[in-house]
Parts: sequence; structure tokens; C-alpha cells
Amino acid sequence: MQVAPTVDAITFRSHPFFPSQEDFKYHASNLSTIPVDMSVTLNIVDGNGLIVSSQTFTTTLAPGSQTKFDLFFTPQAKVSYTFTSNMTYQATLPVGAGTSQTTTVTGTGPTVTGTFSER
Repeated sequence: MQVAPTVDAITFRSHPFFPSQEDFKYHASNLSTIPVDMSVTLNIVDGNGLIVSSQTFTTTLAPGSQTKFDLFFTPQAKVSYTFTSNMTYQATLPVGAGTSQTTTVTGTGPTVTGTFSER
């Protein structure tokens, strides 16, 4: 059995004075013994329920590795926003010793949500 990758931390630093750029910092780990393809998505919705930004960061994490990356958003109006971020992953595993057969496993990590307002 392999350990699923994790998003160890999502740090959000709000810069409330319009039009300052918002910074979402991520730290992810792959504690398994196989490479894992990981995608993190950040969606930002305005006060009217419209998606104003949708970004995805995709990487392959080597066994036992970690990565850090940032996603950014520059508000277009002085309103409240809601963000949602989630992670999906995929890996290919061998099926038994001495065989060339493989299987693909997929999964999801936790979803993080929050709000911020621009002044």
C-alpha cells in the first residue's frame, strides 16, 4: 500500500487594499515510493456567484519529495470574494512482481475554502 500525496499547507495572505494581488502559497508532499501526478485547483468567486478566476497547478512529485508553489489573484472590483482550493492525484502502480501490468489509482485531497474582501 502506498501513501497518498498531501497538501501540507495552504497559506493565504490577504492584501485588502484594492487592487493588491492576493497570494495563495502551497506546500505539498509525496511520501510514497512511486511518482505521483498532482493537480491543485484554485477557484475564486465574486459576491454575485460568478467564477472570476480558475487556476490549476500540475506537477509530478518524485517519491519522497516536496514542492512549494504560489497561485495569485488580482481583484477586479472592491467586493467580497470566496475561494475554494482542492487537490487531485494520479499514480500508476505495478500489478504484482515480475509482470508488466499496471493499474492507475486516483484520489482527492481535502477542500479548503475561505473569504476575503477588498476595500
